[in-house]
Amino acid sequence: MTPSERRIGIPDGVVVVGCGFIGSHVTRAFVARGVRTTVLTRRPPGAATRERLSGARLVIGDAADPDAVRAAVGDAEQVVWCAGGLLPAESNERKVEDLVTSLPPLLAMLELLVDRGGGSLTLISSGGTVY
Repeated sequence: MTPSERRIGIPDGVVVVGCGFIGSHVTRAFVARGVRTTVLTRRPPGAATRERLSGARLVIGDAADPDAVRAAVGDAEQVVWCAGGLLPAESNERKVEDLVTSLPPLLAMLELLVDRGGGSLTLISSGGTVY
């Protein structure tokens, strides 16, 4: 990474949480820019997604598990949260389930960032409505 790229805010290392449509494309963009990129995902991705993740380190684990989060984050400066949940209609119908599945992983990540003394987090959420 060049000094000018550092000045404009491109991180030295990034962790993308989630590798669905948005997460895999965000990953591909970081890798294309030469950013050291790690992806944390619950299950192994399919072939098309694996292709988009080419060049990134893949960590299979639950984002609610502090050990998995620690293994993925390492010394990365930036976390990009693309983890999906229920679709909008489902989340409206099953509010408690939505909270129970979405909140613990985010809290685990925030706790790690606080415990290690910082880092930044960008939350990307489509709510299933952009594609």
